[in-house]
Amino acid sequence: MKRITSDRAAAIVVRACREKSPQSKSTDTDLPADAFNKLVTHAGFGYGAFNGSIYNGNSDYMVTQVTVLIVPMEPRIAAEASVNGREYDIELTVQPLSKGALSMLIPSDNTLEYAWKVMRARGYKTR
Repeated sequence: MKRITSDRAAAIVVRACREKSPQSKSTDTDLPADAFNKLVTHAGFGYGAFNGSIYNGNSDYMVTQVTVLIVPMEPRIAAEASVNGREYDIELTVQPLSKGALSMLIPSDNTLEYAWKVMRARGYKTR
């Protein structure tokens, strides 16, 4: 994997290693509120995908997953937004005090606009 600079490639390798180690897998937990509040996410939609970045402002937590609520904002269904919304789990690896990438395809015909919100995050304490 010479000359690979993608955070995504690194995340895949780290995730594969962690899946082979049941001991480290069991340490993942929902981030406490104070740690969750130190995550900064910038994202949006385009070409059938949800893409963006996430900054982990924690010095002592590794982030391994975020759950994003995505809600179609079509005017006629805006009142039913919570009914039509769906949560997506995005696996990732974001080291403490660093930035990572978010990306996933959205099953859509590309005619709707969406609202989104990070609902929760999972990870583990590094120190």
